[in-house]
Amino acid sequence: MNLHNMAPNAKRSMVVTALFAGVAVALYMFALQPAEDAIAQARRRLDEADGRLQLVRRNLAGQGKTQERLDELAARLKPWQNAMLEPLLGSRAMRAKSKVDQMALQAGLADLEYEETELRELPVTKPMAKQLYARCPIRIKCRGTYCALASFVLRVEKEFPLVTVSELSFVSQNTPDLQSAMITLEWPTKGKETRK
Repeated sequence: MNLHNMAPNAKRSMVVTALFAGVAVALYMFALQPAEDAIAQARRRLDEADGRLQLVRRNLAGQGKTQERLDELAARLKPWQNAMLEPLLGSRAMRAKSKVDQMALQAGLADLEYEETELRELPVTKPMAKQLYARCPIRIKCRGTYCALASFVLRVEKEFPLVTVSELSFVSQNTPDLQSAMITLEWPTKGKETRK
């Protein structure tokens, strides 16, 4: 097809058609294609958001069960948290006194004296933990009956399951009903930190 031999109307039509085709291609490349990509990306984000919304709805529906489970775990953790002997006014013996003195008095023991002895470091784990732990022996000197001493030890065992009795000795008195005793309770306590 020779453009020189074409009628002017045919040439004009061909140029207009080519111009419209170029505009259509440019519109598709610079307007429609980016819009289609943006719509596809928005659909993907909407699907992801819908998935997160469904997960949140499922979690909200199970919130009651989750709260029950948290309460149960908190109740199971409480004795372990209470077992750790933290210093009171810089003294672990003072903290032990604050925890067991009332029990000892209620059991019938008298003349109570508390003394902290040397910490016993626990073995180091592999890899080394950030926080090391130890056993802190607290020696309690007291007077009371065998029954009162047994009642006290049983109550400590019940209230503080991680505390162990490492020593229990008696010194006989003139009256068989009253004994002078020394009880050593070993409490778990924090040792030194290996790294910050």
